[in-house]
Amino acid sequence: MFLDIFSLICSNLPSTRSSLLTGEKSARGKVSGESKILSVIQVFNIIGLERTIGGLWRLGAVDVDCQPIVSYENFARTIKVSEHLTKPNSSGLAKEGLYWLEFDVEYNGKSTDELITIWRKEAEAVLTARHKEGTSIELYKAVAQRKVHVFINAADPEQVDLLSLQLPIMQENGSNVQLKCKALQFLEDYTARITSDSI
Repeated sequence: MFLDIFSLICSNLPSTRSSLLTGEKSARGKVSGESKILSVIQVFNIIGLERTIGGLWRLGAVDVDCQPIVSYENFARTIKVSEHLTKPNSSGLAKEGLYWLEFDVEYNGKSTDELITIWRKEAEAVLTARHKEGTSIELYKAVAQRKVHVFINAADPEQVDLLSLQLPIMQENGSNVQLKCKALQFLEDYTARITSDSI
């Protein structure tokens, strides 16, 4: 049985907009090989969200993890990244070769100012790659944490490895960065394929 969490959320929350990785598009993702669904939701009515989560719990054992986030562009503006790089992303992510990376950034042995300088270089590099080179990437920063969620398209896993090693935050602060990577599928595609494809 497939549970369409997105439809359940949207039907119960008229004041909720949901997007996975791209502007206003209604999409959500399934983590490959795990029973985990990922959605980025902008909530205007917290009580509506609480009611929806309560409805999910009534359906059975469902583990819900909500984390407040901000767009990486907004965060980048606060650390003084050039305004032309921090405009909202107008392009979306492709269905194939989609990865979800979580960066947990510490800064042992560095001052806060040094961390901000490194992070500014990081944001400029990533947003420049998207702006000038058309890199297919969406980023979100966890509120009041040094954690970044990155959604990126790559031709193969080796490309993700190479890209992660080239980042300024890895080159200048790599020993203080924990990185997790998961393959991701758009949920609509996953449900269509799992119900129709033969093994």
